[in-house]
Amino acid sequence: MTQTRMKLLAGAALAVLAPAAHAQTQAPPRQDNPAPKQGEDDIVVTGKAPPGSVIGDIPPENRLGQADIAAYGVGTVSELLDAIAEQTASAQGRDDEGPVVLVNGKRISGVNEVSDLPTESIVRVDILPEEVALKYGYDAQRKVVNIILRRRFEGRVANLAGGLATESQGENGSGDFTYTRIRDNDRVNIAGRAKSTASLLESERDLVPAAIAANGADDREYRTLKPATRSYGLNANVAHQLGTKTNLSVNLRGDYSTSDGLNGLPLGTSNFLSDDPLRQDSRTTTVGGGVTLNHDLNKRWRLSAVASYSHADTRRDTDRADAGLIGTDRASSLTDSGNASLLVNGKLLALPAGDAAISLRLGGDFSTLSTRSTLGWAATSGDSSRTNGGGQISLDLPLASRAKGVLPFLGKLTANLNGGVTQVSDYGTLGTFGYGLNWTPVTGLSLIAAVNEDRVAPTLAQRGDAVVITDNVRAYDYATGQTVTVSRISGGNPLLKADDRHVVKLGLTAKPWTKLNLTFTANYNNSRTENAILSIADGSAALEEAFPEHFERDAAGQLTSIDTRAVNIAREDREQLRWGINFTQVLRAPKRPTPPPGFRPPWMRDRPEGGRPNGETRYDRPPEGTDPEHRDGPPPGEDGDIVVNGRELRDPSGPGRPGGFDGPPDGFGPPPGGPPPEGFGPPPPGGPGGFGPPPPGGFRGGPGGPGGGGSDNGARLQFSLYHSVILKDEIVLREGLAPIDLMDGGTLGGTPRARHNVQLNTGVIDNGVGVRLSGSWKSAAEVTGTSPAGDLRFGALATFELRVFANLANRFRGKDWARGTRVSLSIANLLNTRQKVTDASGATPLAYQGAYLDPEGRTLLLSVRRIF
Repeated sequence: MTQTRMKLLAGAALAVLAPAAHAQTQAPPRQDNPAPKQGEDDIVVTGKAPPGSVIGDIPPENRLGQADIAAYGVGTVSELLDAIAEQTASAQGRDDEGPVVLVNGKRISGVNEVSDLPTESIVRVDILPEEVALKYGYDAQRKVVNIILRRRFEGRVANLAGGLATESQGENGSGDFTYTRIRDNDRVNIAGRAKSTASLLESERDLVPAAIAANGADDREYRTLKPATRSYGLNANVAHQLGTKTNLSVNLRGDYSTSDGLNGLPLGTSNFLSDDPLRQDSRTTTVGGGVTLNHDLNKRWRLSAVASYSHADTRRDTDRADAGLIGTDRASSLTDSGNASLLVNGKLLALPAGDAAISLRLGGDFSTLSTRSTLGWAATSGDSSRTNGGGQISLDLPLASRAKGVLPFLGKLTANLNGGVTQVSDYGTLGTFGYGLNWTPVTGLSLIAAVNEDRVAPTLAQRGDAVVITDNVRAYDYATGQTVTVSRISGGNPLLKADDRHVVKLGLTAKPWTKLNLTFTANYNNSRTENAILSIADGSAALEEAFPEHFERDAAGQLTSIDTRAVNIAREDREQLRWGINFTQVLRAPKRPTPPPGFRPPWMRDRPEGGRPNGETRYDRPPEGTDPEHRDGPPPGEDGDIVVNGRELRDPSGPGRPGGFDGPPDGFGPPPGGPPPEGFGPPPPGGPGGFGPPPPGGFRGGPGGPGGGGSDNGARLQFSLYHSVILKDEIVLREGLAPIDLMDGGTLGGTPRARHNVQLNTGVIDNGVGVRLSGSWKSAAEVTGTSPAGDLRFGALATFELRVFANLANRFRGKDWARGTRVSLSIANLLNTRQKVTDASGATPLAYQGAYLDPEGRTLLLSVRRIF
């Protein structure tokens, strides 16, 4: 890392550290509470983590409460994860696999267990850094999202949506139905969905044809920019409390999808060979399932067992013209995969600065791939399999603690050591090793430094997938500066080797001001990957020089074929800085109905008047550093850290509850009097949706959320902005070849990487009516010195999506037709912008026409959702 970059990083850290440290040192001492009033309950604020939190002491980068989640205007966990993708993205993994998802601080078999849960069933979402994944037996390559669910919820959701492109065509429609029932740790969730998208032809966009026959005809009306697709899915999940310390969950799912595309008319030497277009169709059937068992061994140790299985059957038919003859190539693949792991984590031993914690995972997996293909007159088949077995250990060692009086001037400091070994049947032993520090010098500031070294084998599909040849594919030939029509070869490469990667991370999360709900995050990553695996997308002069066997040219030197199968390259060196801010502001507090005189919630009616028997009553405010809106208790609709007579509760002015509580907050442990009997059992008194009577005008899942009609939910502003800048990206394709600087004119074909990428997500919701604007911007990039047509310039691109939604019950209170109903209108690519690509003459190469880069352009989507 250069001195200049080190100074920039240090300056950014100091700029954030100063206000936080000032707030910590300058905060006035807390005043004693007023004298207790006779007859009131004893309310004591404790400093422990909210129920359902993850293990360990790494704080969340951001936390979303019920009101924050409602402000996104989305309907399922899957849609919520898409909406907060800019917050969960990670630069530490090889691919963007999405975050690790936990439920109530515990592992699940996969995101399918919760993907279809309605957002109204969520109490809180915590977004945490990658190092938290180590504590749950995963690699530190993905961020962690912890979803805390309500204790009581029941709802049926129906959703219909339809849309099209404003330039015409691209019609699509979808429908889904979901049933959800949650009773403490018992949960049922069943979802079915169907979606269909019409094809989009080249003739339906303003495109210059790349292939014209001798008679002047072109084949744009026989070539799809996007194929027609259909998909159907069914997902079922059941979770059951087997005992006071054991919970079992089972997931079953099935999907079927089709894709039908056209690759134009078969072209001979001068004319089209036929009026019948070349077709490319695929059919994929997937079934799978997962099982999770979580068991608390005691107060210090927990055990988690996870197993999953998946079977996929894919069949592809591709028409080709070969030597003047038109035929159909057929390829099929059967994939089976499964895994199982056992995780034990807990407190190993007591140290002066705190308890040392350990996580130990043992597990294995298998995968098989069977392929059959017919290319022309030649039939081939292949069968491959792989089994893996290994383990991982992660150890957290507290080094300093202000609370324990150990090196208190350092605040809280914890070291982590982790390592793993995997025995791969066709590669041998692959190991990982890492270490790092987690430091919280003052409240509101967290820093992480970590180093990781790992080796990963290519997937079975990357090595053994069926070979498919697709004709009539548009490609830009950097050697000639022309757009050409080529045959593209895809499939597996059995010669791939495992890669070896070394990563250094510096991370910072700060909340500089206690009275402002603003969070700042920054992460610097420096990685070197040897034998990196690269998929060849298009041709470039450098790629053709390094891998000439992947490119074919005719006698005239025209490019005719590109083999896009993955290859190993010598190494890649990359540096990236990603920073972002999250800001939330309550613009108008919710208004709740006034309880009738003498009202007592059902759960308190068995308590004596006057609170505790000894009459002691004390109120404590939340600790300094809490959000201003939390200072006098948690905001409506969110969880708090308040204990009443030893039981954790929310603010008595909770959402939509007449006169305050109708029971403990959802997701906060067993109800008064102990948990319900094992099994799903009868619903609690007052209705299945909660502890008290269901709110008027709302669904049975609980008051105060979308669909609740008895109160004003207030107004809220959200804003998040993330900026990624690639400081270095240099590739050496083969030893002995000059490095390619992808940030200074180098390219691997296709669209070059932009140095800067900005993601924006902001919105305002006012009593159920919301407006959200999301956008992305990437900087311009150039490809220099590789084409006779001169340098190629890829212009900067900014795109925006506007969503408007309304929860009708908030505006039409007491109307049955409006109960639980939300109407949404989304406009993607609001300004209908496409990236502009030009050569030295200012002309756009045919392969980079706007409709090729973004076929649909601006699209509209109208959806109606009802929960009942």
